[in-house]
Amino acid sequence: MFNRRRFLAQIGLAGSVPFVLSAFGEETYQDYVEKVLGFRKARRDPKWVDGSMWINAADFSDYGGWVYDTQFAHLMGSGVLLAAGTGRPVEDAKMMFTMPEAKPVRIWVRARNWDRATRPGRFQVVLNGKKLNREFGAADSDEWIWEDAGIQELSAGMHSLVLHDLTGYYGRCDAILLSEDPSFVPPSGVDEMKILRARLMQLPEKPKDGGSFDLIVAGAGPAGAPAALAAARLGLKVALVTDRPVLGGNASLELGVNFNGADQHHPNAREGGICEEATRIRARFDAKEMSLAFGRLADEENNLTVFKNKHINKVYKTGSIIDAVEAFDVCTYETVRLNGKMFVDATGDAWLGYYAGADYRLGRESQSEYGEKYAPAVADNVTMSGSLLAGPKGTFWLTERTGVDVPFQRPAWAYDFPANPEFGRSLKWFQTGDWWFEYDGKMDDLYEAEQARDELLRIYFGMWNWIKNTWERRDEARSYEMEFIPPWFAKRESRRLLGDHVLTHPEALRVEPFEDAVAYAGWGLDVHHPKGVFSGREGPFMCVDHMPISLIPYRCCYSRNVDNLLMAGRNISVSHVALGHVRVQSTLATVGQAVGTAAALAVKYGMTPRGIGQSRLKELQQTLLKNDQWFPGLKNEDSADLARTAVCSASSEQASRPFDEVAGDLTGKPAELTSGRGCIIPWEKGKKLSSLLALMESKAGVGQRVNLRIRAASGPQDTSSREDLLIKWGQVEPGRHWVPFQINQSFDADYLWVIIDKLDSVSWFLRKGTVDGGARTWGSDWKWSSIPGGSMMLFTDEELAAGGSSPASAAVNGIPRPSEQSMNQWASAADQPMPQWLQLDFEKAASIGRVQLTFDTDLNCRNFDTPAFPAQCVRDYRVEVEENGRWVPVVEERGNFQRHRIHTFTARRTSKLRVWVDATHGDRQARIYEVRVYGS
Repeated sequence: MFNRRRFLAQIGLAGSVPFVLSAFGEETYQDYVEKVLGFRKARRDPKWVDGSMWINAADFSDYGGWVYDTQFAHLMGSGVLLAAGTGRPVEDAKMMFTMPEAKPVRIWVRARNWDRATRPGRFQVVLNGKKLNREFGAADSDEWIWEDAGIQELSAGMHSLVLHDLTGYYGRCDAILLSEDPSFVPPSGVDEMKILRARLMQLPEKPKDGGSFDLIVAGAGPAGAPAALAAARLGLKVALVTDRPVLGGNASLELGVNFNGADQHHPNAREGGICEEATRIRARFDAKEMSLAFGRLADEENNLTVFKNKHINKVYKTGSIIDAVEAFDVCTYETVRLNGKMFVDATGDAWLGYYAGADYRLGRESQSEYGEKYAPAVADNVTMSGSLLAGPKGTFWLTERTGVDVPFQRPAWAYDFPANPEFGRSLKWFQTGDWWFEYDGKMDDLYEAEQARDELLRIYFGMWNWIKNTWERRDEARSYEMEFIPPWFAKRESRRLLGDHVLTHPEALRVEPFEDAVAYAGWGLDVHHPKGVFSGREGPFMCVDHMPISLIPYRCCYSRNVDNLLMAGRNISVSHVALGHVRVQSTLATVGQAVGTAAALAVKYGMTPRGIGQSRLKELQQTLLKNDQWFPGLKNEDSADLARTAVCSASSEQASRPFDEVAGDLTGKPAELTSGRGCIIPWEKGKKLSSLLALMESKAGVGQRVNLRIRAASGPQDTSSREDLLIKWGQVEPGRHWVPFQINQSFDADYLWVIIDKLDSVSWFLRKGTVDGGARTWGSDWKWSSIPGGSMMLFTDEELAAGGSSPASAAVNGIPRPSEQSMNQWASAADQPMPQWLQLDFEKAASIGRVQLTFDTDLNCRNFDTPAFPAQCVRDYRVEVEENGRWVPVVEERGNFQRHRIHTFTARRTSKLRVWVDATHGDRQARIYEVRVYGS
């Protein structure tokens, strides 16, 4: 059964203000969750000061069913207790406070009626067991206001205070004020309220000195965390500042957005570097989000200091240079000043850049500005809607199957959506909600973010009503009850800071060869409809086009008018349309690593970020590659790498393998052709296809004709086409055979959809593992379904040479991942037992103290569902150097699960180095993409 309190506790948002502990040494993700439950509270004991007592929402010792919400503290001034129910009042929040002496006091409650007409979030305050004679959150105003609870006689000593929810519909309380002055009225303005709170909480007048840093990174999401880690690893003293209690941003334990990237649509395209390292940790500990991984990596860096629950709201500048920032704690309201040399804005909403006076853009450019076909005729401030999410699995809502009919009545404040086809949506998983529950893009989700969140509540409850009472499949939902709709707001778009260049859709589409490239994108052009769920027949997308692997220039990653400000995340310098291509988590993580690296070089050389791009660009790119961040066209040219000129040999090498042998490793279960089946494969427009081979099995007693169709597709799940570009037939004989189809035709399409028609007594074999950016389909032209990443046993003529040679020399060719021409890895012979070794012989003896190894972790698996231990990844290995005629061990590793490993050791003078692979995680071959060797 669903346990709401347990769920909230697991994601760190119930029972106390969370300062989530990093988890080291846990064997499972559940161990990590249990560790998170050991929260350290930020609550305080309210004191009587100057005739008044200020009680924060955070001061309640037991939140009950309320959650502590700090998302909008920078806008409305505080964190609040929120009764996030589903129409059933949540459990009471409770606390005790002490009066120093008996006296009458007037009580004020700061609350908000979030829907003025219907007053959905009403609650009561219970003092010493007696309900105050007023319902709060019901005032004739939809602003945050102080509501008068009247005068109460209080004795000296302890008193109990309770927030009692009346509706289960997101009532909210910020603070409670007790005053001995019956005529005192607390100020309504946010700034005046902050001054009063600071006085009554006796907060320090000046911000605390938080220290001086080489780099300050604002925002600890998928871009900010890698930026901070990259800079710290390169020697900078780094402060990572986040207004959340956990690291990870949209991909955190709070929200749980998947780490999507180019690997969804392109072969061997999974992002490397810190992105790969973190997602390997996530998979290793069976976490569904990135808080554990980023927390673990941050705690390992002595140069990195993490400031949690801190929102930067002030910037100190000298001319166009930022000197320092000031941040307030969203739980305790204390302020801290941090001095820095370089700054990175990875806040998403670009608050650091805004306070620093950086040029920015909000909304959509006109079509004439950049020649983007999906841009509107006239520029506007429309942005893509966010979603409400709850981690750790990125759930839009939580339902429970009860076994009995559960009726649902739409709240008056929720939207009433029409029946299909006017609604224009297809719902897959009603149990967990869907991403297209979105508001109209005209909402101001920057300065009216709380109202935007509330608009999503109206939509979500309206959608549940649609599912229960209008949807054509509503009978499937009859026994389901809504348990939880999360209040946490995952944004997709807001401000974008402007750099020396603005990346546009046409540039990405034609793969502009930017000389200053520092990252790549491979996600589709995924721009959501500007009207959100109200777009009707037009559907949820403005566009969802397939895109090539494109480059992201460094000039998009630093401010054009603030000299020491870089940016990473969805606030980089791109157009609104191009943002649909680069905004996903894995892509932004690589941008984060790039700007962290650039900041390190800027500090090292005393230069601005712009100066690094002008005179140290090659060093920046080579430093990224050295740390496993690759992009197309980049090759190892590091003169300090002794391995580049080494002669390689190995205990064995994989020569070209027969096609049947390679295919045999990939063959899965047979799938009967009781319906049509097919697969969608990426294609190069204009390229000629000579032939196809399909592995099939017939149980019929005679040979049968099998029909194959080829259609065009726009993406790996596009099954909309009903036009056959080509129809071929083949002959399948009894038994198991490879059935050939001669094609000999060019296709002007981004994807080819290959279909084999229904045929009795015949099966088409499935393919093991993931496929390069494609999908498996089944059904008919009445209805097709697809599984992304799946495939059938279907091979093009180019794949007939699968399993090409993987010589020892490939480990030093400078390209640490597969390309169209080569696997670019050494692989031992498949018929040779472990251990296997790879040896490097240098031109002359040298002092060696550092070795970098890059292993195969299956770059065709998606970031969010990669196995913990890919079979081909090297598990146990050793490194030896030859010294005075004998081999001396310098590295020994057991249980490896990472792609990129760096080992330093006491320097030894040698002319030979050998890497021993003792075991993999299941594969029979030892595989190494790259070996680098340095003096230190």
